[in-house]
Amino acid sequence: MTKAIYRSTFERLYLLFFVMLFTLLMAACSSEKVTSEYVYSTNGVKLSFSEYGNPNGQPLLFIHGWSQSKEMWQQQLTAPELQDYRLIAFDLRGHGQSTKTMNPAEYVSGNNWADDISAVIRKLGLRDVTVVAHSYGAIALMDYLSLYGDKNLKAINFVGALAGMGSQSVAAYIGTDFERIKLATSERFNDQIDGVIALAKANYGNAVDRDIYARGVAASMLTPYYVRRYIFARQVDHTDTLKSIRVPVVFSHGQLDQAVLARSAVDMASKLQGSTVTIYEESSHAPFVTEPAKFNADLVAFIENVEMEIHHEQ
Repeated sequence: MTKAIYRSTFERLYLLFFVMLFTLLMAACSSEKVTSEYVYSTNGVKLSFSEYGNPNGQPLLFIHGWSQSKEMWQQQLTAPELQDYRLIAFDLRGHGQSTKTMNPAEYVSGNNWADDISAVIRKLGLRDVTVVAHSYGAIALMDYLSLYGDKNLKAINFVGALAGMGSQSVAAYIGTDFERIKLATSERFNDQIDGVIALAKANYGNAVDRDIYARGVAASMLTPYYVRRYIFARQVDHTDTLKSIRVPVVFSHGQLDQAVLARSAVDMASKLQGSTVTIYEESSHAPFVTEPAKFNADLVAFIENVEMEIHHEQ
């Protein structure tokens, strides 16, 4: 009799544990709300994108930098304070899970980068989208602006940005980390590793834990050396494009950045009336990774201020 009671109690407890575990797993899966898909761009290039947050919320589009991936934005895409927004990040051509052709023209043409962003915006039906663009992603965004204009954009957050590349106009804004990072364009595998590690150090400094650092290096290695090299071969000056922007803009930059110096943000902002600059005192090239709580709070405040200005004008 005692054994039967014991067995019955044990079975009920086991069943209760199983139901609780199943409920927790289902809740975890339903709360993630992640969609990963592809969109096709110029020359059949397939771009990988992921979508988080509220599918009916205001759209935020995140564009990563050179030899990076959409993985860089995890502390924004999964942040509780941003889940009311529709959050989209994609891998640029040649990066992450997107197509990696060996044709140099695919990466030198500004129109291709513009078409990639346009393809994502059209595929997802984005209107009044706020774009957050980091490093080379800012140049790709200006490629888009020069070709398509800013009619589908509500606001822009440039992070660690330059107004161009490969020209004397930006040489004064290149920091001491830049030459070491260029090793990632070498055909020699050991140089590639050294360059990617240098990029990780430039992005994070010593301000992230080992897991974030390791994931950043691993994601960066998904970009082939020849893609890195072809992008470095670009010659572009987007000063005029910058001056043509008519939506609200904020520049975010790490004070410790030695890849792109912080004065780049200050000088870019000086060419764009009404724009502002936020300096992250404890960050290097990727403040959205090293100071995510502050960066996310600043991003929300920026979007809310833009909304208030729009309502005030109406």
